[in-house]
Amino acid sequence: MTPAPRDVGEAVLNAAAKLNRLLETACAEEGISPLEARLMRTLRDEVVSQGELAERLALDPARISTLTGGLEKRGLLERVPSRSDRRQRHARLTPEGVEVVKRIGARLVGGSPLDRLTEDERAALVRLLDRAVEGL
Repeated sequence: MTPAPRDVGEAVLNAAAKLNRLLETACAEEGISPLEARLMRTLRDEVVSQGELAERLALDPARISTLTGGLEKRGLLERVPSRSDRRQRHARLTPEGVEVVKRIGARLVGGSPLDRLTEDERAALVRLLDRAVEGL
């Protein structure tokens, strides 16, 4: 029997809720929020302007400024002026911020129900979810 779109939506929401609980637990152990963790993960491999962070995370620039300011005060990231435009600020993780992202990632990988899926199944899931929300 083919599942109705509503059933698929409920399955996706159920999975998202379970994954979110795992994320909340891992973040709480580090003293940060899931949103702060998402922001830090975005900075894991690159230095990004605060404007680009706002775009990638779909947040208001003022909210990004508040988040980066709080993480900077805790020594998890630093904000530096852009080399090309001194009005712009870029954010980058500090060594401690990198370690926090690694620890959260390790906790999530260790407890993720997505580990039950094969590599091909995970790749297919990502493609299907991306296709489902494309254009929203």
